[in-house]
Amino acid sequence: MLTCIEELAVVSHVCVHYPTGRRGQERARAASLEHLVVELVVDGVDDLIIESRTANDDRRDQTTILDTLRDRIPPDAMTYQWRSKEERLLWIADGICGAVGQHLLAEDDKPYNRLQAAGNIGELVYLAEPQGPKLRKSRLPS
Repeated sequence: MLTCIEELAVVSHVCVHYPTGRRGQERARAASLEHLVVELVVDGVDDLIIESRTANDDRRDQTTILDTLRDRIPPDAMTYQWRSKEERLLWIADGICGAVGQHLLAEDDKPYNRLQAAGNIGELVYLAEPQGPKLRKSRLPS
């Protein structure tokens, strides 16, 4: 897959949301999707393919995309569609995400370094979870 990505001269935007707790997964996905949709439109991408999850999750993603397009860019600037895991174009994103994931988890830097050296991956963009109100430390014995 790495060779395929290199030969196709794929250019990717990678957004890392950190820290992300188990209960914050959907907020992290929405924040990342919002950021990436804007980046893609700025780069001239006019068609987006998203891996389908469930009907409810796809509707949630669609709401995020529509809100992002409505608030920041012309609504006809991009079309988008959901496809199943069998869509081969999505395998490219899986390969890139796999390389980035291994790099971030300190499991194996070689695939990430290879794609970055080839220009397929630029700088990682980090999004942080908004900090809510500070909770006071409990005075109860633990």
